[in-house]
Amino acid sequence: MALSNRRKYLRKKVKAHVVLRVKGAVEEDYKTYSSDNMSEEGVFLKTVDEYKPGTQVELHFSLPNSPQLLKVKGIIKWIQPFHKSTSTQPAGIGVEFSELDQEDQKIIHNFLESSL
Repeated sequence: MALSNRRKYLRKKVKAHVVLRVKGAVEEDYKTYSSDNMSEEGVFLKTVDEYKPGTQVELHFSLPNSPQLLKVKGIIKWIQPFHKSTSTQPAGIGVEFSELDQEDQKIIHNFLESSL
C-alpha cells in the first residue's frame, strides 16, 4: 500500500524554521531545520543529521505569516537517509505530533485549510 493512501490528513508544502530538541537532551542541544511539508499529524524536516525512529523530540516553530510560537512534542516515525535521498525526496525525518494542545492544533488546522 502506498504511503499516501495511509495518510489520514493531506500534506501541504510548508516552509518554516523548526527548532528541534531530543527529549532528555541538555537544554542547549537545540538544532534548527527547515520543514518541507506538514499535515495536522506531523511534519517532514530536511536534515542529514542522523536520528533513530522512535526518538522523542520537542519542536518549536511558527507558521508562515503567524506570530504564534507553537510548542509540540513528537516522535520521529521514519527517516530518509542522505544516501537514499533524491531531488524529489530530500534527506530528512518524519515527525509525528504526539502532544499538541487544542489551540496549537486549531492554528495548524486553520493554516493548512487556508492554504488550499
